[in-house]
Amino acid sequence: MDPTIKDIAKISGYSTATVSRVLNNPEKVSEDTRKEVLKVIEKHNYKPNQLARNFSHNTSNNIALFVYDLMNPFFTKLAKRINEIALKNDYTLMICDTENKKQRELDYLNYVRRSKFAGLVLTEGGFEQPVSQLGDSCPIVSTDRKIQPQSQAPVITSKNRSGARRATEYLVNLGHERIGFISGPDGISTAMDRKNGYKDIVKKYDLPVDENFIYTGDFRRKSGIEGLEYFLSLEKTPTAIFCSNDLMAKGLLSRAFSLNIEVPEDISIIGFDGVSDDLYFDLTTVKQSIGKLAEEAMDSLFSVIEEKKFEKIKKIPVELQVGETCQKI
Repeated sequence: MDPTIKDIAKISGYSTATVSRVLNNPEKVSEDTRKEVLKVIEKHNYKPNQLARNFSHNTSNNIALFVYDLMNPFFTKLAKRINEIALKNDYTLMICDTENKKQRELDYLNYVRRSKFAGLVLTEGGFEQPVSQLGDSCPIVSTDRKIQPQSQAPVITSKNRSGARRATEYLVNLGHERIGFISGPDGISTAMDRKNGYKDIVKKYDLPVDENFIYTGDFRRKSGIEGLEYFLSLEKTPTAIFCSNDLMAKGLLSRAFSLNIEVPEDISIIGFDGVSDDLYFDLTTVKQSIGKLAEEAMDSLFSVIEEKKFEKIKKIPVELQVGETCQKI
């Protein structure tokens, strides 16, 4: 009988997770450990068999990724990196464009359950349904999404609130007091965290702004266009606007140019994500580590699949990336 990964683990004295990493993510294993495990693998002529693993666990080798908005370059880049990691580990990724529509998400969930997917990665969304719908039938990892408190699924997220604080405080340090904010939709955890970060600094410096200086968008480009038009309608317009993602900042910038509003001379703009690399000039933004988010999400998912211990919540640092869209006043 051919040896299994458990046999190799037992003979080598390491866990099945370590053997799996040697095979799939060797860079995460020390050289000595890698040599010892590979020696056992070679001696016993072990050949990984994904199909056999699928039968033994009664699952497919498919992983589903629920995406909030495929038109947003943040999600495109996240999906690309997750797909690379999935393929490297002999999994096939299915991208489900939910558009944050409840029924569409439920339809995908039913498909994932019926097809016995090996795992599910959630991205932003306003529903807590997935965990209760799937129960224990499919391992789940959440990126940037609030899920039911009683769920034991890992949550991977950026430090959204502290990143928003840093962006807003950067504008304060440039002399801005009337700082407008375009938020994401209510009910989305990242949107709420970034809004709260903005409010933290407003309160800290007692800025002369109120709820009228917050425009609720939907993370799409059009919200930036409409947000600028809204702020221009106020009696006192902002001298700076913080958009809670780059796509809305991009819409705002395009509308500003069409109105002959100079950036940053007339108004300073800052975004969040670090994905708008197709603008005429560099956008000042809070840059997320998309690669790190993807890697931590997949590492956590593999840990759940392999019934290993994992951290319940991981928060990935962000950095302020100073570009050309902000100016001291």
